[in-house]
Amino acid sequence: MSQEKTIGLVYLITEQSPQSQLFADYLLDHTHCSIRIYSPDSTIPSSPVEQLLILIDSDHISVEALPDWQEKLPETLAKTPLAAFNIRDMDHALEALACTQLKGIFYRNESLEVFCKGIHALLNDELWMSRDLMAKLVLFYRKYQSNAFRPTCGLTSREMEIISLLSIGSSNHQIADKLC
Repeated sequence: MSQEKTIGLVYLITEQSPQSQLFADYLLDHTHCSIRIYSPDSTIPSSPVEQLLILIDSDHISVEALPDWQEKLPETLAKTPLAAFNIRDMDHALEALACTQLKGIFYRNESLEVFCKGIHALLNDELWMSRDLMAKLVLFYRKYQSNAFRPTCGLTSREMEIISLLSIGSSNHQIADKLC
């Protein structure tokens, strides 16, 4: 184990096992963060820490159970960055992001080196997700924004389209044909 000063604290939410202890030891050696393992059912200490990250093992807390688990966190940890690991694929990641305020996603096949980089980024208040996942989220957001867009006159894009057809003299029947 490293003798260097720790630069943050990571709560690893997973079941105690030899594998989770090996993982915690690896993270300690390569991130120089203090690592504490808590089972999903245990009470997490509520003392506020400046640089704290909570890593949730999706193999031990399902996506459906994440909101309830997050609700049980002490109020002092409400703004602590959360990240999920052991995420199977992009669909699983999107499910997890839809139900909780995750700042990071680590796929099951993620290299340990990338995992350590992600921990440092998250401790520095950055997001950590794959490029493909970020691209999908940006496209979703853009689509949502364009659907929510209303010109200053308060009309939807569909209403503006109808008005433009009326302005060129289209009949009701022609407008219906054009729009349907």
